Amino acid sequence: MIIILVGRTASGKTTLAKEFEDRGFKRIITYTTRIKRPGEIDGIDYHFVDEDRFFLMKDMGYLAEVTQYEMENGTVYYGSAWSDYVDNILLENGTPYTYTQDDNRVVVLNPKGIQYMRMQTDIFSLANVHVVWIDPGDDILKIRLAERKDSKENIRLRFEVEKPDFSMLEREHLYDLKVTDLLPPNELADYILKEIQNEKD
Repeated sequence: MIIILVGRTASGKTTLAKEFEDRGFKRIITYTTRIKRPGEIDGIDYHFVDEDRFFLMKDMGYLAEVTQYEMENGTVYYGSAWSDYVDNILLENGTPYTYTQDDNRVVVLNPKGIQYMRMQTDIFSLANVHVVWIDPGDDILKIRLAERKDSKENIRLRFEVEKPDFSMLEREHLYDLKVTDLLPPNELADYILKEIQNEKD
């Protein structure tokens, strides 16, 4: 099973991903060109790379999805590797890829990343993939961003940039479950797993 968590900045998706990791899920660590925040560790929170390496990976077809954000210090890119989702990549000559179902995985993506993957591959129909949208609401997000000491300009830019992305997520219904309850991470994980099981039944 692959759980894809999606949510706006400060929605709690990364904390929730770590909760699933504590339960034995393998967390798919994404790549980014942004600067590390205090306390973040390369290879644990993200794979931090420069733009040259990021675009080399993209051009070589290594990345399953690529997204970008405009921040006050410039454009920041994010992406995740095919090898974290599937065992064998689908080649241009038609060689099929296979999906390992002997472990559970969790990843944090944004709406454009999900849309990009749906356009590039049939993994959503071949694998046991569940997209979960974490949406605590604007008021909570603003409080959390202020506590994180993000600049007012960055907060404004993130809200401005993310709004059309999440409108697209809603419009194209690119999610399986939307969670608005403000639950602790352990209770939220329990709720999500229960809903996924109910969906199977």
